[in-house]
Amino acid sequence: MTNWKLFLASFYQFDHLQAARKIPFWKTILYALFLGVILALPIAQGVFSFFGDIQTDGTQIAAEIPDFHFENGEIVTDDTEGFIYQTDTIVFTFDPEGQRTPQEISSDLVGNLFSVGFSKNELIIAFANSDAIAAVFGSNIFEIPYDNDTLAQLTGADVRQMLTETQLPLWMEALVFLFLLYPVWLSLMFTLLFGAITCFLFSTLRRIRLTFFETLKISVYSATVPIILSALISFFLPDFDVSLFTMLLTLFIFSRATKSLAPKPPVIK
Repeated sequence: MTNWKLFLASFYQFDHLQAARKIPFWKTILYALFLGVILALPIAQGVFSFFGDIQTDGTQIAAEIPDFHFENGEIVTDDTEGFIYQTDTIVFTFDPEGQRTPQEISSDLVGNLFSVGFSKNELIIAFANSDAIAAVFGSNIFEIPYDNDTLAQLTGADVRQMLTETQLPLWMEALVFLFLLYPVWLSLMFTLLFGAITCFLFSTLRRIRLTFFETLKISVYSATVPIILSALISFFLPDFDVSLFTMLLTLFIFSRATKSLAPKPPVIK
């Protein structure tokens, strides 16, 4: 039986999932990867929606940015008052007089993802406090002098254009999805493995003669409906406990799929 036929059987013909015992293991791995793609869809939707929010916020910020350029490592602009513009994702600070320190710009982050500040002589980028960022980079605040080659030719018009026209290219969206897929698939593998162990113990108690790998293959295909339901629920409840729900429902479907394999009790005459 092919993966496609087993996929269809997982919805309404549970007993046909027994045929998964004879499926080559590499096909089962491919099917598990397919299930991982389904499970990653709600997370991907949330991430791409978040990117959309950043783009919308960037457009709002762009409307507030005045003309400026850099000379001798300092910002030059006719608008010397400066301002702070805050959205749900970004805190933008324009401080040409350098009245605010990097620590003060970082302290503006309350529920925001990151803060960007154009100070008198440096660009300041601060991320929300994160142990991961601190461990990798040593700090959540980055200070880039204006005489840096990357920034030396930057102007206010360039920044406005970047904020209003920046859109995630298709290849980068695919790359982001692959990065999201890896941890989801890894988590799913652990869920399927523990689910298979539970199914193996269950089948042993019922005296069903299945090897562990046969049990694993049947349980992977039995997880189809649980994973699809988990993905649908996760669109509305991002904190939904996918692992527990998947294991419990997979065990139920596995029990239905292997019911005919259980030895029948002797007939007492």
